[in-house]
Amino acid sequence: MLLGLAAPARAQAPLDVSPIRVDVWTMGPGTAVWERFGHNALVLTDGRTGQGRLYNWGMFSFQQENFFLNFAQGRMNYWMAGQDPDATLRAYALAGRTVWRQQLRLTDVETRELLERLIRNDTDEARYYRYDYYRDNCSTRVRDAVDATIGGQLHQALDTVATGTTYRSHTRDLVRPDLPLYTGLALLLGPSTDRPISAWEEAFLPMALMRHLDGATRRLPDGSVAGLLAAPREELVRGPLPTEVPPAPSARLPLGLVGLVLAGAVSLAGRGTGARVWPAIGWALLSGTGALILWAAWVFTDHAVARQNTNLLLLTGLTLPLAFMLRRPGQWGRGLGLGVALTTGIAAVVALVPGGQPLGETFVLLAPANLALAWVVHSRARQYP
Repeated sequence: MLLGLAAPARAQAPLDVSPIRVDVWTMGPGTAVWERFGHNALVLTDGRTGQGRLYNWGMFSFQQENFFLNFAQGRMNYWMAGQDPDATLRAYALAGRTVWRQQLRLTDVETRELLERLIRNDTDEARYYRYDYYRDNCSTRVRDAVDATIGGQLHQALDTVATGTTYRSHTRDLVRPDLPLYTGLALLLGPSTDRPISAWEEAFLPMALMRHLDGATRRLPDGSVAGLLAAPREELVRGPLPTEVPPAPSARLPLGLVGLVLAGAVSLAGRGTGARVWPAIGWALLSGTGALILWAAWVFTDHAVARQNTNLLLLTGLTLPLAFMLRRPGQWGRGLGLGVALTTGIAAVVALVPGGQPLGETFVLLAPANLALAWVVHSRARQYP
């Protein structure tokens, strides 16, 4: 009986799984940053008693030791926990989020194997895992559990299906309404997020996994082929929050306007002293610090998506020493200013290369200020050789 789901099963008698229903629950996006990608879980329900257990791999806590340091280093530990489905459903209803249910078509043998696997996973020895935004999260754990239960058939079906999307495009669509967050991610994400992904990889998003499960088929032990779902998708809760995220518009216009304002402020330092120099110094410090952050994310953290980041052509560390040389740049400063202009020009060429890391939005934000800084350095080097 499903009562045994609350603790590891130790009984020698085989579990009676014939009345157990196995569902994937999918929760629509929420309003908090970590809720925008949606959520999902596996739910097993005893048809005779109505008792159930929800298995949730999305557990984390801000009270974890060194939470923010681990987050910055890409070493976040998430965990799986068994929970009460009814309480969970009420919580999502209060949050205004829609919840769907999809019943899986499993044999008794498969249900028993899944149940035993979940019971083992719901222990302190096995529940923790190293979280990865795209490759190992709450949704991929549900996907992998379903796939293992049916002998790898889900992976076989989805891994060759092209989606026309990338990790970056999904991230852009989901966080674009928050322009500062969107800009930070556009700067931090490297080219590994621009590779076209399959339906299997796209299932890192709960809503995408739900769509792919709708059309998935499987081969049963008798050789026949049937839908992976035993029944059409059901809506358990209808919330007022949007469930579909439209493709995000380009941010080039607002970021380009910000870039022009930055360039204008930096250009004030071309002539004169005092307060007019500080905007250029501030930009040199800010962009140089940004370069250090991108280098550190590439070299010193486990964020694989931050590696080989060509935004380092725009946020170049050459600007950091310029911040301390800007009043009287001299020949050394002039050389560094030329280097800033050169790397910005290389970024312009890279931005035009098809299939590479898209730099259009970050280019219009950073290039004008970089070129203005190079001009300021050149002008001040002539004034103060």
